[in-house]
Amino acid sequence: MGLTVAGEQGNSFKKWWTTISLKCKVEGRMDIMEYMGSTMWYLWKERNNNIFKDKIEIDARTANNRLKLLLEAEMANPEGSAHRWEKPEPGFIKVNVDAAFWATTNSGAIGIVGRRLR
Repeated sequence: MGLTVAGEQGNSFKKWWTTISLKCKVEGRMDIMEYMGSTMWYLWKERNNNIFKDKIEIDARTANNRLKLLLEAEMANPEGSAHRWEKPEPGFIKVNVDAAFWATTNSGAIGIVGRRLR
């Protein structure tokens, strides 16, 4: 991936993750953080499936699913699509809404936050 970290990293995950994060930020390689974060999340998910559902996927399938997850995230968040939040004008309340729907379980969730200018 083109990222090397030299020196003592300590023996804790927190120290290791902080060192890697800073190195990626300095080198402008946040894509590596996305890759590592999604990989760790997927491994944690597989671990839970193994422990709680007695379900084990083969390595190639796990890697394939993780890659699919990364590609879906990239398509959902293209470069330059981020908008910066702005305060509402005096006398107004700004409402932010987000929602998700899972077709496989026919269920969904919604989050709503309202904020006024102080």
